[in-house]
Amino acid sequence: MVGDNCCNCNMAAMRQVLRNKHIEIVYATFHVDVGETPFFISVDFSKRVIVITIRGTLSMKVKLEKTLIMTHKFVNCLKTSGYSD
Repeated sequence: MVGDNCCNCNMAAMRQVLRNKHIEIVYATFHVDVGETPFFISVDFSKRVIVITIRGTLSMKVKLEKTLIMTHKFVNCLKTSGYSD
């Protein structure tokens, strides 16, 4: 587990949601940063599958960050292709 708070509230909430199911959390990260999205990996023993769950968001902060990252990548691509400002 990576990036949970000091009381492990995120993991406790996940365990509460998954209670009474035959699911084991193998790995979880709650760390949020530019280019880093929280996700967890679990095993569903009743269905015999491995599940990868990725948190999605449509917050304005994330939209702005993604726009800035894509703009930066595009400008760098142009520069490496011989185009300049």
